[in-house]
Amino acid sequence: MADTQNKKVSFIPVRLGIISGELAEVVEPYSLSGHVVILGQHLLSDGSAIILPPNWQETPDTNIADSRPKTDNGQQKSGERK
Repeated sequence: MADTQNKKVSFIPVRLGIISGELAEVVEPYSLSGHVVILGQHLLSDGSAIILPPNWQETPDTNIADSRPKTDNGQQKSGERK
């Protein structure tokens, strides 16, 4: 899950239900809500910093956070892609 205020991620194991194309139903944990990292999640560890897109706005339909790793000075690593 992406904490968009602190720009960090948390690992939360889930159990999937129906999968159809690019959509997947999360059946457990039932009370899960928030923003999910769907690109580059394999590059993250629990507590990793994330970079939000420049035009990021907190809206109910916003669900993508940029998970590209950051350098020690907080900048996005060059050459990294989503």
